[in-house]
Amino acid sequence: MTAMLASARTTRLSTSAVDDRDGFEYWKNAVSSTFVPLECRTDVTGVFRGELANVTLGDIQLTRIAAASHQVQRTRRTIGSNDPGLLKVALQIRGTGRISQDGHEAKLGPGDLALYDTTRPYTLRYDDNASFETFVLMFPAQLLGLPRDSVRAVTALRISGQDGVGALVSPFLAGLAELTSQDNPVLSSRLAHNVIALLETLYLDRLDLATTEPERVSTVRLLAIQGWLDRHLDDPELTPETIATAHHISLRYLHRLFAAEETSVSRWVKERRLEGCRRDLADPSLVRFSVAALAARWGLLDAAGFSRSFRSAYGLSPREYRMRALSPRSMPTGLVPRS
Repeated sequence: MTAMLASARTTRLSTSAVDDRDGFEYWKNAVSSTFVPLECRTDVTGVFRGELANVTLGDIQLTRIAAASHQVQRTRRTIGSNDPGLLKVALQIRGTGRISQDGHEAKLGPGDLALYDTTRPYTLRYDDNASFETFVLMFPAQLLGLPRDSVRAVTALRISGQDGVGALVSPFLAGLAELTSQDNPVLSSRLAHNVIALLETLYLDRLDLATTEPERVSTVRLLAIQGWLDRHLDDPELTPETIATAHHISLRYLHRLFAAEETSVSRWVKERRLEGCRRDLADPSLVRFSVAALAARWGLLDAAGFSRSFRSAYGLSPREYRMRALSPRSMPTGLVPRS
């Protein structure tokens, strides 16, 4: 797990970094450099505000965007300048958005999602409201595993987050969006590729190609549960029983889902909590907090048990790991870690 997390790269861009007069020009460049070359315009006459948080995990990119109303176009000219052959899936978080491609047009409300292809022209419009928020996954087209004709059939089609498989996928993506916006997101390449498998299941279902593949349903259910768990790791009362109850499934079925991944639900939760603690212990901005306080942030209230588990996982006690990770050069003057 640690090795896969090490490849994550995080970028944050905001118009607050430049003069108000240069805000939209800065935003246009930020959007094109984060995704693919795009043309942007806005009807905002005052100060334009926009910010994005981006996490790159290998060849998969996760981006959370909050901005004022504007329009984005992928044109033949911008495609000609750079055509990496990527797909994008957008989840609308706040406000409304419209997407058009391949003769389709969809209006997205909070919880809805849609897919689009960077190899062909498309238009995104966020002009029905003063501001909006969206979450975008961008990845190589071949990762989705759908034939090109099938991709064309589902571009710019609204997938509701209220029913069907979409009701499982939408909350999972919303949880990823929350993680992406954190200062030190706990995300892995494995999780990112599982997200693509989840999206493949969603679109196979939309194309009615998955009716004889029940294992895909189990994949969707497992990923939805893992996304929920990532948002509840701070709950010290988290147990297999409470997890099964929250998802309206039997305890036996819950264990079977995780066994298919060659792990157990308790082990999965423990590893995610320990990894979160490890990252916090190495964060200079959290040096004022004790080891016990950081562990409690991840639902680990048994100090002795946490120390034993941490040493078993990483070969050092939490205090030793922190002292090695935080060199004096990285700590604020006059502050030392205390545990």
